[in-house]
Amino acid sequence: MMNASSPQVVYAIGAIVALSYYLKTFLQDTTTPKQDLTSWLVVVLGASLWPITLPMTAWARWRQSQ
Repeated sequence: MMNASSPQVVYAIGAIVALSYYLKTFLQDTTTPKQDLTSWLVVVLGASLWPITLPMTAWARWRQSQ
């Protein structure tokens, strides 16, 4: 049985948070066609690699606000 602090649970929670953020941003973007399979793959890939992509996204947004 897994406990709440197991690496799998932490990874799954992070992936869900990242997926919801990337999905929300993707759906609000009017320049990207929603029928494009490549666009959906990028969203899923970004969410699955969240330990890398989420800090990079946060850093880029922070730099953009400066």
